[in-house]
Amino acid sequence: HILAICFPPASAMLLAVIYAFVSFVFSGLRPPASVVAPALGGYGKVLLLASPLRWALTNWLFHHIEGATLFLTVPAKAAMEMRFRERGFSLDDLPTPPNRNIGERWAQESGWVTHCGQLFLLGFLFRFLAVTCLLVTSSANASGGQLSLGELSMAKLRIMKSSLLIFLVFFSIMCILLLGRTW
Repeated sequence: HILAICFPPASAMLLAVIYAFVSFVFSGLRPPASVVAPALGGYGKVLLLASPLRWALTNWLFHHIEGATLFLTVPAKAAMEMRFRERGFSLDDLPTPPNRNIGERWAQESGWVTHCGQLFLLGFLFRFLAVTCLLVTSSANASGGQLSLGELSMAKLRIMKSSLLIFLVFFSIMCILLLGRTW
């Protein structure tokens, strides 16, 4: 939604494809989350936490493994442990009690997400950003291309626009990092 609101159709389409690819790359399967999280000076964790594909995949995988008790038997666990550990999931940690937050679990190769609350919160964050972008864009279009924030000079409008953008970026990063603190 955000891309379609903020960019022309051709650019929005291209950026949507790029976002889908980046979301897949930072899903934490290859390379695993324990490798991606410390990347970029520790900010790789933000890319993992911002990937809806990561949240959905880890939640789906947890419920699949939890429902199929075959994976938790000793012979099956021994046969499958290496395959899961390569992708950042440890069968030894199942069933996962929420004694560590998500960020700590992902950094220690225990990528299980036990419920989908974080995925919903990420969806709400993205929709909040989309509504904010829609309001800013429609306000700017209605007032002839500039934000209508009262009778301000062009320099003050530019500063206000930049301040709003900076606020939205840091607010988004803060919310995404807070998702890593959930259980």
